Amino acid sequence: MFSLKKVCKDIYNFYIALISLLLFLAKIIPLADFFIYLCQIMQNDDINNYLKNFRRVFPTDDSCLNFLAALKWKNGFECRKCGNTNYCSGKQLTSRRCTRCKKEESATANTVFHRCKFSLQKAFEIVLLTCRSYDISSYKVSDMLDLRHMTCYSFQKKVSNCLVGEEGSEFLQELIIEIQKRIENN
Repeated sequence: MFSLKKVCKDIYNFYIALISLLLFLAKIIPLADFFIYLCQIMQNDDINNYLKNFRRVFPTDDSCLNFLAALKWKNGFECRKCGNTNYCSGKQLTSRRCTRCKKEESATANTVFHRCKFSLQKAFEIVLLTCRSYDISSYKVSDMLDLRHMTCYSFQKKVSNCLVGEEGSEFLQELIIEIQKRIENN
């Protein structure tokens, strides 16, 4: 037989138990920290999915290098030394050599990726993570990408300085937008 009084008492007992549990958890973990922890878990899933999509679009260093070269010289080549616009292919697949002064320029030269000692794909990932969530720590990036902490810290600092400074910030922003478009289209 259905009893309204019993249902109300059961609901009341449930809320008392729930409040007791929350008070107990608040003593162990402050409630604000608990919600921050939950948000970080959701953010980690979002970041991991984002990186998975990125790796599907750019599976190798060569794909990143070809993309970088195409973006760098989309308006044509101009030698930084003499200003000449004629070129021939250089020693590497994505480098170009000026036909006048013979200066060779790689796709990474004069970009934030210049003299990068680790994988270009991981460098792209650090750029995307740094620009996507400014509060991501270099420790977290280090864990996600399996790189040394100081490597991630130094490169994140280089990317941040590039974004704040005038030189290279426009190219970096364009790079990020083009990568986002490619990820969304796949």
